[in-house]
Amino acid sequence: MYHLQNRSHFNITGQLDIITTDVGEKYILTAVHSNRTVKVQTGYSVINHSDGNKEYQQQSRLDLSPKHWIEYDVSLINKTRDEIFDAQQIVISVIYPKRIFTGQGFYNISDSIISTDMSLVWDKDNKSVQAGLDWRRKPYRREQLLFQIKHPSFERDVSFYSEYGYNKSVIDGQLVVDYSLNPDQRLTLGGKIGDNSNRLTFNYTYNLWAQHNATNLNLNSDGSFYWSPSDFGTSHFTSYQRSYLPTSTAELLARVDMDNNEIELKKDNLASGLFYFWGRYAGCYPLYTANMTSVHESNHSRGEFYANFNEKLLYMNVNMTEDGSQSMHTYGNIPDARNVRFNMWRHYDDRTVSDVSYYLSLNHSRLVTSALRWRPQLMTDVQSLLSESVHLSLLMKLYQKL
Repeated sequence: MYHLQNRSHFNITGQLDIITTDVGEKYILTAVHSNRTVKVQTGYSVINHSDGNKEYQQQSRLDLSPKHWIEYDVSLINKTRDEIFDAQQIVISVIYPKRIFTGQGFYNISDSIISTDMSLVWDKDNKSVQAGLDWRRKPYRREQLLFQIKHPSFERDVSFYSEYGYNKSVIDGQLVVDYSLNPDQRLTLGGKIGDNSNRLTFNYTYNLWAQHNATNLNLNSDGSFYWSPSDFGTSHFTSYQRSYLPTSTAELLARVDMDNNEIELKKDNLASGLFYFWGRYAGCYPLYTANMTSVHESNHSRGEFYANFNEKLLYMNVNMTEDGSQSMHTYGNIPDARNVRFNMWRHYDDRTVSDVSYYLSLNHSRLVTSALRWRPQLMTDVQSLLSESVHLSLLMKLYQKL
């Protein structure tokens, strides 16, 4: 870029001025090329005020032309008086033609108090927004937190007030959001978590709530989780109301008792209706039993299973409706060494439908007589039943992992 034969082709003249005062220094760098001058100014100063405060100032400015420039100033004041409170104030200004932004912040910190104020002012009309944060530690492991936002367009200051506490077994807190002159617009949120665990059992509970009178909002939710070597489960109940709508509820329950071989599942809400399943299995050779109850919306099922190998007896009864008008039955028996009986049938109101019928008989002449009959659609029904059983088994494994 520099030509030996043409010195005017590229020629920059630079000048650096350093001004030293009792409180600081100032640096001015000027660069001139052709008819353009660029100037960079920066400096700092440290001032000890008569009231004991110590202030650090730093200024920088970039001039590209008389109409194109930008400047910022930083002022940091240390207002700490003792070892209990740490207090600082900072002011930052950014200035360029026709615009000015000024931000100011202050904080005061101790072991039990944190207090801060922040503000931003811009333009000649002094448009501003302010915010403040105040935290205080109270006795009995309680703490308070207040955060406020101020703006000329707000009808009142927006405040977020929170109070919370904790001990070895409980954590609780509440948040109040106030943004309107109308007290009904106040929003309240709260929560509580409890730990009731012991050496062998984990047990946690929670409670969440919300209230907003202007929209008639009322929310309350309770739940628990527990686990022990012999059983585990979780339960949740929520009630919710908003506007003119009636109160709606939702419930979720899962429980597994491994000592009694028992499982219970429940889900109930307005959208999907009621689903409930309870089952228990017991058995030790030669006797095995099982019971179950299932509810899905308006469908109610109840069943029992019995198998006795000493008596060579097996039966199963399932009521597929609450009044027993529809049911399924299975019966098998080996009364002696010469006879075998097995039947599976269903009742629909006053009708009886046979699904499987089998018998085997040996008479005194050693003649074997046997017959097997089944309903043609039976294979399709069995496949559907197996699919539902696999789905339930996967669901049980999922709850065991939880």
